[in-house]
Amino acid sequence: MKEEKYFREDKDILPLTEINLKRGWSCNIVKREKAYYEVLKRIPNCDYDKIYQLSIGIQWIFPADEAFASFINSYLPEHKLNGYRFSYTITIPNFYERMQFELVVAATVHELTHVYLEHPIKNAEYYAQDEQEANDLVNKWGFQEERDTEVNFFHNRNISISFDER
Repeated sequence: MKEEKYFREDKDILPLTEINLKRGWSCNIVKREKAYYEVLKRIPNCDYDKIYQLSIGIQWIFPADEAFASFINSYLPEHKLNGYRFSYTITIPNFYERMQFELVVAATVHELTHVYLEHPIKNAEYYAQDEQEANDLVNKWGFQEERDTEVNFFHNRNISISFDER
């Protein structure tokens, strides 16, 4: 594996707390939490300030039973946790805890790029364009190796995740 370039330490990242993290009942979140910090440490400085500002409004959900990693542009009143209202919700399902770490990082950074790019709620008309923009930014941020691992993992299992299947 290549040597990683870190731009900041864990202590410089907005922590996951009871305010911005909703976790599934009795589910392990070790890999997903580690991936959160890994991604935010490696985002280049030129883009980190925007991510930091946006991350204040992100609700992270690490559920026990979700099917796919996803993000929601959640300007809806029901997107509250502990009295706080969030602009975005990112979901990384429990099955990622059983996958290799690079796949967890790939899912985390990919969903975070949608937030950075301020993509709206997914719709069929713009889905392919939004996905391509997100993947391009994943590569620009230096996560090409993790992205390739993810593509190979799903391709080798003949798994397709399209807008219509979600």
